[in-house]
Amino acid sequence: MRRFGASERGGRWVLAEDTAQSSTSLASIPGPVRARPGPVHARDTSFRAVSIATNLYNDPACPWAYSEIPELRVIEWRYGSQLDWRLVLIGLTEDASQYVARGYTPLLGALGQLNFRRYGMPFSPAPKPRISATARACRAVVAARLIDPGSEWRALRALQLANFTTPLVLEDDEQLMAVLTGVETRTSSPIRIKRNKDDLQSINTKGLYPTGEGAGYAGGILSAAVDGIEVAEAVALSMIRAKNQG
Repeated sequence: MRRFGASERGGRWVLAEDTAQSSTSLASIPGPVRARPGPVHARDTSFRAVSIATNLYNDPACPWAYSEIPELRVIEWRYGSQLDWRLVLIGLTEDASQYVARGYTPLLGALGQLNFRRYGMPFSPAPKPRISATARACRAVVAARLIDPGSEWRALRALQLANFTTPLVLEDDEQLMAVLTGVETRTSSPIRIKRNKDDLQSINTKGLYPTGEGAGYAGGILSAAVDGIEVAEAVALSMIRAKNQG
């Protein structure tokens, strides 16, 4: 039986495989995944919570990654703080000529996007003004992380939504700035109604989902739309959870 424990290295808990035979495994322990230093033994029940470092490789122009957003929300809902997420931008292309050389055109791109509608995310059928590289958009997301750690996720979502539903050209600096302005300033409201990180509900009123500009989570129309999608997903997951528990 293959089982996994955890050890502390440099002040950080790291998962490690334990090949020793034992009648107890992590899979048999109810509740959140737990681990402790050293190999797993049946006689020792002193476990400590451990989060798993998880890299998400993405690009604002990848329709597969964009279409998988609902599934990603399910994973986040199911495992919560057990996963320590890190966003990695891959940069599909440095120069638009790479796409042109492969035969890509704005019309083919628009037609290709329509095939992804079956996964539930919004896609516009309108062709882009021109073919675009993705590297500058990726660097914009990284810049958001350097300026305000954690904001890279909001920046990515804003760019994804704009890329697949508007004429946005991902290598146009002015257009990138317009999309990210609401994300960078965070909100147009002078106050923010606090909400839980995991389910996005109000910290003191169950069933209340603070959303958009008025609640302090958006700085404009596009960022409000992005936040609205995230909250809608959180509401749907909450309904699924209630149904499963009921």
